[in-house]
Amino acid sequence: MRLRHLLFVAASVTICSCFLKQDPPATQVSPVFSPTEGLIVLEDISGDQAAAAILGAFDLKTNGRSSKRLSVDAVDFPVVGFHELAQARTPECQIIQASRDGESQSRTTGLLSAGQMSFGVALQSTLQTVTENSDNSYFLKLDPGVPSDVYQVQVAGSTSVPAFATTLAMPENLSGVTVASSTMDSHTIAIKKSTALNITWKGPTFINDQSLMVLDIYADTANSTIQVHCVTPETSQYMDHSGTKQWTIPSDYMSQLPTTNTAQVYLARASAFDGTQDNLDLQVQGLRSSFVNASIE
Repeated sequence: MRLRHLLFVAASVTICSCFLKQDPPATQVSPVFSPTEGLIVLEDISGDQAAAAILGAFDLKTNGRSSKRLSVDAVDFPVVGFHELAQARTPECQIIQASRDGESQSRTTGLLSAGQMSFGVALQSTLQTVTENSDNSYFLKLDPGVPSDVYQVQVAGSTSVPAFATTLAMPENLSGVTVASSTMDSHTIAIKKSTALNITWKGPTFINDQSLMVLDIYADTANSTIQVHCVTPETSQYMDHSGTKQWTIPSDYMSQLPTTNTAQVYLARASAFDGTQDNLDLQVQGLRSSFVNASIE
């Protein structure tokens, strides 16, 4: 089963103060853009399949997919991202069931060109061009181990998407990560349906830190994929005297997974901001992630 992760940005997101409008000259009439939405993701994946990339996609809202259907299916990048803007909700977990017959339909279709996209460290003048693919999605493969920093993205704009510049933050690395008492670099971890799932980690957090922890567990049946999807603000989790944080997923969710030896677990630390300009709803995300095979018992 190829890994797919569905990231709901849950918890109150902050309007990015660095979503910089590109003002036209005073003598120029500003174009009127149809309602569109955009997604820009900087992701660094650790582990045996270490990889990193910046990805982007833009679409008309009238296509009915919302941001959760914006995706980038990138060659040589092991994760296909589906993303949705959402406010905080209770409970922090949910069960998602998707027909496997519809997997081929999840690829990007009908996306909008936004013109040239450039990427680099904030406040630096040297930027890399992010390749625009034939389906109008954007992808630039990076070296794994992207430093924790603030980055900038500049988009030239097109007749469909306004020009803009924005920043995004790559979260700090986590250490000592365990899921069901196994490390994320284990060959396979064992998850018991009858017990709560404990996740532990260490990682620096700061005042007003809005980083999120994201967990996805995928398990296939004959005709569908069952997904346990959980998101929580990192600062809301218990931390002991050693700085180890713990997140517990109730067994009510684990019990709804099918028994299998081919499940996959995706865990990420995320930073996300959103903003609106000229009828464009944009979300930018920085993700530090890893995944591991799992058995469900």
